[in-house]
Amino acid sequence: MILVSIDTSTKYASIGITNLEQSYFYNWQSQYNHGVELTRNLRTLLSKIQADASDITHLAVALGPGGFSSVRVGISTALGLATPNNLPIIGVPTHDIQLEPFRKKINNNINITSIISAGRNEVSWKKYNINESKNALVVLPKTRDFMKANIPQIISDIESMGYYPIMKTRGKDSIRNFYNMKNYFEDTEWFPHTTMELIEASDIVINFGSTTVKECVMLEKPVLNFPIKPHEKQYLMPFLYEYDYSRELDPNYKTKEFNDTFMYLVEKNHKEDFKKA
Repeated sequence: MILVSIDTSTKYASIGITNLEQSYFYNWQSQYNHGVELTRNLRTLLSKIQADASDITHLAVALGPGGFSSVRVGISTALGLATPNNLPIIGVPTHDIQLEPFRKKINNNINITSIISAGRNEVSWKKYNINESKNALVVLPKTRDFMKANIPQIISDIESMGYYPIMKTRGKDSIRNFYNMKNYFEDTEWFPHTTMELIEASDIVINFGSTTVKECVMLEKPVLNFPIKPHEKQYLMPFLYEYDYSRELDPNYKTKEFNDTFMYLVEKNHKEDFKKA
């Protein structure tokens, strides 16, 4: 058996070959001449196992997304090799190819997004969940209020119930230099894109009176809230905290109280309350 794998989806192209005893591959940055480069590199790899194109028995090719012309080069080359002898050929989405090196390396159990340039300042993206896990997003308070909540204790209590804590804050409220936190995210944009991705990947959100509750309702995720903001700024959207998907705890809570409230929120079906909100 001789398997040839081809990926010309983007300017970062690759080709591989194996006969199960020997395997070779070559990656290159295309100079926008995928056809010539691919043919040349295929011949080079075939020579390494002392074979020619007629010896190929199986083919795999990237299907895109990617550059319109570059994707066509890979697919047409694979079809040209496979069709005369009716060889088996498999197409693989380029997002899946891009994800593959990270399958065994990523251990943080959150969504991973593959992003590929689609030209004209646009991108194609696909989100993957490597491992199904139970996640709790902690939307960290402003640095002004940070010491009003026992964040390390909250994280510990989340972990003790088998949930994976994810921390997120705004770039201007960074605590990166003060606390060593794993799975810590911060962004500098006003738009809540990062927050919404993390909410979607989580089963529950730990909030500190922020307007993130709006995104939680949109994505139907329960909220455990700690009222630590100054009184006059306590809630910008108080009506969204009036439903059963949201529960409030004093920052000086007891662990059992936290555990009971947390489990109530994640185990109950809040669909009707989300619709009302």
